[in-house]
Amino acid sequence: MRVPDAADPRRNGIDSTTPVRSGATKSRRAQAGNSRRRRGGRIVERYAGGAPIDGVPRLPRTDLVLATAYTIYFARPLLVPLTAAVLLGFLLKPVIRLLRAIGIPEMLGTIVVFLTFIGTVAGSAYLLATPASNWLSKIPQDVEQAERRLRSVIQSVGQVREAVDDVANVSSSRSAQEPDVVRVAPESLSARIINGMRSFAVGGAAAAFLLFLLLASGETFLRRTVSMLPTLNQKKRLVRISHRIERDLSVYLVTTSLINAALGCAVGFALFLIGVPNPVMWGVVVAVLNFVPYLGGLVGTLLIGLVAIASIESTGRAMLAPAAYLVLNGLEAYMITPHIMGARFSLNPVAVFGAVAFWGWIWGIPGALLAVPILTAASIVCTNIDRLRPIAVFLRA
Repeated sequence: MRVPDAADPRRNGIDSTTPVRSGATKSRRAQAGNSRRRRGGRIVERYAGGAPIDGVPRLPRTDLVLATAYTIYFARPLLVPLTAAVLLGFLLKPVIRLLRAIGIPEMLGTIVVFLTFIGTVAGSAYLLATPASNWLSKIPQDVEQAERRLRSVIQSVGQVREAVDDVANVSSSRSAQEPDVVRVAPESLSARIINGMRSFAVGGAAAAFLLFLLLASGETFLRRTVSMLPTLNQKKRLVRISHRIERDLSVYLVTTSLINAALGCAVGFALFLIGVPNPVMWGVVVAVLNFVPYLGGLVGTLLIGLVAIASIESTGRAMLAPAAYLVLNGLEAYMITPHIMGARFSLNPVAVFGAVAFWGWIWGIPGALLAVPILTAASIVCTNIDRLRPIAVFLRA
C-alpha cells in the first residue's frame, strides 16, 4: 500500500482539482493591484496638477497666474519700456543687417539707424506738438459746437439737458436750508493730459536707452545662451529657432507698420480734401490707433467725426470725414491686410480682443498699443517650438 506523500494535497482533505495559491502568487497579485492604484493616482495628479497629457500643454495653476498678473501690473514702469524696446529692436534689426551687407560696420550702422529713428520720432513729435496742443485747448468748444450742430438731429440731448437744469434749479432752491458741502474739484482734462505726456516722455526715454543697448549688443545674448547648451544638435536647433522667430517677427512688424502708415496717409489726404483742419496730425493719430484693433477704429471715428462737425459748416460734408475713415479702415482691415499677411500672421479674433482688454487693463494705453504685437510674438514663438504648438493653433484664426 502506497503511503501518501506529505506534499500531496489529498493528505489534508483538499481535492486535487482545487488550485493551490502559493505565497508568491498572492504577492505578485498584491503588487499588481498596488501598481494599478499608483497609476490611477498619478493620472489624477496629472489632471489636477496640470502636467501634460497626450501632448496637451500644461495648464498653469490659478495662484501662479494671479502672481504673474500682479507682477506684470506692478512692474509696468520697467516692463513697458522693455517690451517696446524689444519690439522696436525686431523692427530695426533688418535695416542694420542690410547696412552690414553693403559693407558698413555693424556698430556704425547701429548708431546711424538708432539716431535716424530717434530723430524721426522727435521731429514728428515737435511738428505735431503745436496743432495737438491747440486742439486739446479747443476740446470743450468743439464738443459744445458739435452738440449744437447735432441738437436738431438728436433730440434726446436737449431733453437730458433740460432734466439736468430742472434738477439744478431744485437743488439751488434748497441750498439755503441745507448746510454747505465741500466738494473737491476733479482733475481737469488738460492736467491729466500733461501728466500722461510727462510719464510717456519718461517711459520713451527709458525705451530709447534700452533699444540702443539691444541693438548694440547684436547677437551677444544668443551666443552666450548657445554656449551653455551641452550638445551640438541642441545648439543648432536653438540658433535655427531663434533666427526663425526673429525673421517672422521682423516681417510682421515691418509689414504692419507700413500698412498703418499707408492708412494714415490715405486718411490724412481724404481729410485734406474734405476740409478738416490739421489733416497730417489726424493721419498720424489714425496710424497709431490702427495698432489697436476694434477699439482704435471706434476711437478714431469718434474723434474725426467730432472735429469735422465742429469745424465744417455743412453737416453733410462734415459727415463725409468719418465715412471716409470707415471706408478706408474697412478696406485695410478686411481686404489689404489679409491679402498681404495671409494665414501666416492671422490671429483668432477672440484672442485679439482678450489680449487688447487684458493688456489695456494691466498697462493702460501703452498696453493696448502693444497687445497685438505681443500676441503675434507669442504665436510665432509657440509655432516654432514643438511642445507649444497647440497654443499657436488656438491663437491662429
